[in-house]
Amino acid sequence: MNIETIIQALLDIKGTHVVRYALRPHDLVDDVILVTAQNSVHLGAIVDTTDKTLGKNREASRLSGRPESGWMIFDGSSFIVHVLLDNVREMYDLDRLFSERGGVAYHH
Repeated sequence: MNIETIIQALLDIKGTHVVRYALRPHDLVDDVILVTAQNSVHLGAIVDTTDKTLGKNREASRLSGRPESGWMIFDGSSFIVHVLLDNVREMYDLDRLFSERGGVAYHH
């Protein structure tokens, strides 16, 4: 699965502040993607879209969290997508955690 396909699906469903962090070769995954959802319903829809975009490869994927929590994690084996509500993203500041990796921001 091309990571750009996942990112485009996130943008198509109106995920905002989409940032991709490419990790080092010895890290557990190749990429971490952070995306902000408008509300818990939108958060669930973003995760569903990510799952559907993987198609037949989704058997290898795992999902953690609940939309009501404001944070869900989609593990696609070679990449991880963190879908967060804005206030949760600010509180945990994952962007700062991954900032040394040189993130690439995507916009509509």
